[in-house]
Amino acid sequence: SSFLDRLGVNQEHSIYHQLSVNNVRGLLLDVMLDRRDEEAELRLVHKNDFIALDYGGFTTELGRNLVPFLEEDPEAIVTFIMETKGDESDVALRPIILERLRETFDELTVNGIPLKEMTFKYDSDLWKDHDDWPTLDEIRSSGQRLFVTFDLPDFIDTEYGFTYNQHAMQENYWQGVDVDVCTPRFMWRRPKVSFPTNRSWTRLFFMNHFCCDMGLQSRPRVVGQDLLGGGDNGWGILYPRVEYCMSQNGGVKPNFIALDWVMESEEAMEVVEYLNFGGRVGTGQRCEDDFHCATSSCNLAMNVCQCLSCPAESEDICLGCEQGQYCAAPAEDEGQNNQCFIG
Repeated sequence: SSFLDRLGVNQEHSIYHQLSVNNVRGLLLDVMLDRRDEEAELRLVHKNDFIALDYGGFTTELGRNLVPFLEEDPEAIVTFIMETKGDESDVALRPIILERLRETFDELTVNGIPLKEMTFKYDSDLWKDHDDWPTLDEIRSSGQRLFVTFDLPDFIDTEYGFTYNQHAMQENYWQGVDVDVCTPRFMWRRPKVSFPTNRSWTRLFFMNHFCCDMGLQSRPRVVGQDLLGGGDNGWGILYPRVEYCMSQNGGVKPNFIALDWVMESEEAMEVVEYLNFGGRVGTGQRCEDDFHCATSSCNLAMNVCQCLSCPAESEDICLGCEQGQYCAAPAEDEGQNNQCFIG
């Protein structure tokens, strides 16, 4: 079983560690019903066409990992992107799964408040006058800081805040990290949500960024030193792919980016920071050509991604520099063309 674990696992640490240390705020969770386990029928699993790993009872694992994190960080907003497994050929299991989910959200509490009371409810009176999604500060103030969405409409329950992902999101196909590929999966280029009572809010963009079926395949592309472009989670691959996906979906920035091996996500977090607040595009990754770099500029003498060369009098933002700076052209930089200069 240890070999199968290595094949299937695509994260190094527990959910609690991912939330508290790696700053993850969205979780892709698979659940599956096991009628043989009377004490914990609903299981937290990782399942694909080749393998199914059982990580324990869903309620138990949320109690160990999610609840303490939410109690420690009262500002955190966490999203569950949930899929059910094992019910594809037996739809009669779905009402049972839904009932077990309700029981979990009734049973588990954060400082005495049931999870049911902490889920985001788009039809709440709090948001009836909102033309679009509430701000993060408004969500924190409301206490509705769990966003829970499922892959099937069978699990919609507005009382519990359970939503259907295709009502709220657009999503690209789960597999692929090529910077010039962003295949639609569902609700592509649909600008507005399609909740039963809300058709006016902006549709969210969930961006998948996984190379492979197995964690064993993806790990060497993410974890290691001197990976080209910083690896799959690095500036040189992730940022150009975000740009390409945006060019295909009408310019919508991703609200969620799903990654393997989030303990190696420092550059991915920098990409998210740049998308949200601007600043400086990442440089310094190993490269052998311009297309390995987020700036499309590789210093071939040093094999390092550098800021984009722009004339000193340029008023544009030179990628890799702050506004008002430029990267010295090769003829004038005396070997220092990974530095930004004031224009």
